[in-house]
Amino acid sequence: MNESIINTIWMLICAFLVIFMQAGFAMVGTGFTRAKNAGHTMALNMMVPAIAVLGYWICGFAIQTGGKGFFLSGPAYAPIMTLFLYQAVLMNVSATIPTGAMAERWTFKSFVVYGFFISMITYPLYARWVWGGG
Repeated sequence: MNESIINTIWMLICAFLVIFMQAGFAMVGTGFTRAKNAGHTMALNMMVPAIAVLGYWICGFAIQTGGKGFFLSGPAYAPIMTLFLYQAVLMNVSATIPTGAMAERWTFKSFVVYGFFISMITYPLYARWVWGGG
């Protein structure tokens, strides 16, 4: 029992620390841009959590965990919610990295499509291969 609580607390602490990486990537990506596009680039970086977590909640987590839990349905106990949060912040970081490379090069509409694609298909499939047993 105590081991499960300690594991949950540790994963939550790690997830909260990874959330701060979002701000770091936003600043790095904004540093790549000209002053006139800094606000747009920062806004794209801050929209990643909203767009990507929504897509990950809809079907990404279910694909990653083997086809169960679309819309995070099923039993909602602490280890599942902790795993969802932890994987969601890791997915956010993986979705944020290309925003620096694409700074000043894409519109908000294409960014929304990218955010849903990476959170609903790309990251869940790769995470399933790596952490789900292949």
